Amino acid sequence: MDKKWKKVAKENLESLKNVDPDKASKDQYLLYAASIAMLDHAEQQNESVQFKPENADDKTAYNEYMDNKRMYRDSKDDTTKQYMISALDRYMDRLSGELEELIRDADCHEERKMIKKYLNKIQSV
Repeated sequence: MDKKWKKVAKENLESLKNVDPDKASKDQYLLYAASIAMLDHAEQQNESVQFKPENADDKTAYNEYMDNKRMYRDSKDDTTKQYMISALDRYMDRLSGELEELIRDADCHEERKMIKKYLNKIQSV
């Protein structure tokens, strides 16, 4: 995806940051959904080539999830619930991709052993 479109999608999301989900218009909801889809597409293109961590000033998938979770806790409405679930999906997808990369790039037995230890710990939760 062209960097220009990625920037536009981020600006769209930023402009909707303070919109009350209960009062959001259909156009605002569609703009939000389209912007998320554009960023997801850009992220998938980047990950298919190689994992690239976000810049320090970019919002991480985890922070986006936590922000949406706080919004849902405050409102308990279906729209913010969907935002939260979408953000959680993106975060978990990114996390699983990072774990796959760790496993794929492990260079020695001790490294693989440690990765498996923590994967088992995650599975036991």
